[in-house]
Amino acid sequence: MEEKLTMEKSLTPSEDGERPGVLLTPLRERTTDQLWLRALSRNPDGTFLIVEDEEFTYRQAEELVAATTRMLRTRGVTRGDHVAILLDNRPEYVWLLLAVGRIGAVGVPIHAEAKGQLLAHFFGSSDCTFAVIAASRVDEVDQVPGDARRGVVWIVDDTAPQDPQVLARVGRLQVPFQPIEPENADTEPHPVAAFKDTYLLMFTSGTSGPSKAAVVSQAQPITHALKIAEECGWRPTERLYTCLPLSHANAQCHTMFPAIGLGATMILGRRFSVSRFWSDVQRAEGTAISLLGSMLQLLSKKEPSPEESENAVSTVLVVPFPRNVQEFDDRYQAKFATLYGLTECAPVSFARPGEGYGKPLGMAGTVLRDHNDVE
Repeated sequence: MEEKLTMEKSLTPSEDGERPGVLLTPLRERTTDQLWLRALSRNPDGTFLIVEDEEFTYRQAEELVAATTRMLRTRGVTRGDHVAILLDNRPEYVWLLLAVGRIGAVGVPIHAEAKGQLLAHFFGSSDCTFAVIAASRVDEVDQVPGDARRGVVWIVDDTAPQDPQVLARVGRLQVPFQPIEPENADTEPHPVAAFKDTYLLMFTSGTSGPSKAAVVSQAQPITHALKIAEECGWRPTERLYTCLPLSHANAQCHTMFPAIGLGATMILGRRFSVSRFWSDVQRAEGTAISLLGSMLQLLSKKEPSPEESENAVSTVLVVPFPRNVQEFDDRYQAKFATLYGLTECAPVSFARPGEGYGKPLGMAGTVLRDHNDVE
C-alpha cells in the first residue's frame, strides 16, 4: 500500500486524451444478467467485490448469485414477483440484486433504517409477496400490519439479539437465508428477463409527499451506469468505492453496475463516516468515488488529513456540484464530475471530470442526446 501511495494518480480522460470505447450495448441486450455474464466471461478471476475483509472474484460471486437464485426459485419466486430487501450494505445484498434480475422478479429495496409508518408504507404500497430482511430489523417489521408484510420471509443473520416469539410472527413462512447448492436445484427451464421488464421499485425521497415507488426497467440502471462510465473515462482497472446504501440508486448506478459493465472492482463500505471516510478509501485503494453533495460538505468541515490526498482517487462523482468545486479539486487532488438524472431516468446531462467548474451554480454539464429524447 505504501508503494502505491507514492505513485502518481492515474490521469483522467481529459488529461491523457484517451477514452474507452462506447460501453452501451444494443437496447435489447441491456438486462442485468446479460451484463453480469459478459463481465464474468471476460474477467472470471478478477476481483469483483470487496466488503471490509471479504473479497470475491467474479467466479466466486457467480457461485453465490446462482445459489441465491436457486434459493429464491425453490421458494416460489418467479418472473414478476415483488421481493422486498431490507438489509444494510453486505455481500448478500449484491447477490440478491443480481439474482432478482436473473429471475425477472421485481426487487423492492427498502432503506435499512426505515421504521414505523414509513416502513409500513414501503411494504403496503409495493405489493411484496416475498422479503429478505436482516435479523436486526425484525422488531421493526413486526410492527408492520400483517396484511402489508404477507408472504415468505428470509431472515439474514447478524449479531442482533433475536426474540423467538417476534421471529415467529414475521411473515407467513420464515426460512433462513441459505443459498442452495446445484445438486438441490430444479432443472426446469425458466423464462428470461427482457430489457423492458420491470426490475426494481425504487422509493424516492418523497419531497412532495410520501415516498413513491419509481418503476425501473432492466435496461435503465445499465444505461445509467454505463453512460457514467463512458463519460468519466473509467477503465477495467478501476476500483469504484461507495458507502451509500444499496437501497439508493446512486450506489447501484454510480458504483455497482459501472463496475460490472467494466469488469472492474466494486468496493462497498458499510456506511458513511466523516471521520473514517478517507482512511477507508485509502485502505481500499479506491480510484473513483461517488458522493452526495451533503456528504462532500461534511467532509470539507473536517481538518485536512494526509489520507484525503495521499490516495489513488482520480475521480469524484458528486451530485450536485459544490459552489466552489475548484477548491475541492485543489484540496483532494482529484477531478470532479457531476450529472443531472432521476431514479428512473438515465443521465440527462453530464459534466466530465475536471470540466464545468466555471459554470453557474446548478448547472450539470452538457445535455446527453445519444440515449435520451430531451426537449
